[in-house]
Amino acid sequence: MAPTNISASSAAPIKFTLSDASGVEHHYEATYHRASEGFPLAAQWLTGVLEPLASLLGIEIKDLKIGAEVDFSLAANISAGAGAQALRTILTDSATFPLLRATLANTRRDGAALSSEAVFDVVYRANYSEFLQAARIVAEANDFFGPAAGWIAIARQKLTEAMQDPTDSSGVADA
Repeated sequence: MAPTNISASSAAPIKFTLSDASGVEHHYEATYHRASEGFPLAAQWLTGVLEPLASLLGIEIKDLKIGAEVDFSLAANISAGAGAQALRTILTDSATFPLLRATLANTRRDGAALSSEAVFDVVYRANYSEFLQAARIVAEANDFFGPAAGWIAIARQKLTEAMQDPTDSSGVADA
């Protein structure tokens, strides 16, 4: 379900393709958020995603500075249980769902506007992974992570590796 064909010019729409839970490809097109709506969304993404990931990696938010090197040596020891807890923190926060919906407000999937609740409810029924991927891609294209984008990408990679580690015996699958 990896995105393909992403374009990121502020003049051109954001275009990408994702596959749904059944493997069917869907084409997305989004316009960039106006600064007056995008800046508050960026702040919400940073606090809603950055803080739990930083905590997972043992990094203090105050230590993150533009261009600063981040020590990811602790990331090698992330367990699937800790990763699941970080994801649970992000996904169960009451502000997360409205933030994801607002991020996709200017987005169409196969020509249908995701701002419509009826469209949204149909296209993402039992298809939550595609929803989360689409929101992340649109957030990244809008530069919502700003100077933290690079280390968020590394943290996401480390988290993915931890969640896929077959040697982890944390029992997360039972959670």
